[in-house]
Amino acid sequence: MIYFFRRFKGSGFRMTLARDEIYKLLQRERHLSAEEIYFEIHKNYPNIGIATVYRTLNLLTDFGVIKRREFGDGKARYEISEIEH
Repeated sequence: MIYFFRRFKGSGFRMTLARDEIYKLLQRERHLSAEEIYFEIHKNYPNIGIATVYRTLNLLTDFGVIKRREFGDGKARYEISEIEH
């Protein structure tokens, strides 16, 4: 997790609630779709919208913190990058 915070801080990004919660969720569970991530986080934080989840997933993917995976079912799924394990 330290790697994650350093990457953001060094690039001028803030650590937001959405970023933190998505990262924590993906540490516990692998291969979640954006919708699954949204529904899980929305239980505790109803003000977080699906668009925020998509933007956060794109940002975390661009930074190499998480990986986007395709399993042939038409849905992208996400997991923590190998460098994070």
